[in-house]
Amino acid sequence: MDEELECHLKSIAKRAKRKQSDIMRTAIAEYLEEIEDYLDAVDALEELDKQEDQTVSLDEFLKHV
Repeated sequence: MDEELECHLKSIAKRAKRKQSDIMRTAIAEYLEEIEDYLDAVDALEELDKQEDQTVSLDEFLKHV
């Protein structure tokens, strides 16, 4: 971790009265969920691209996401 990021983490941890490790754990978990959601959306779009001739409703698309 670079010095600037470490200082930011320390500052936030102090203001929030939480351990740095707790903040990092939460941040990583939330980031991983976002990445997983993104990858699920990419997979769904790729699947829809394979079905070029079919029109899909928004409800059907959301089932894939």
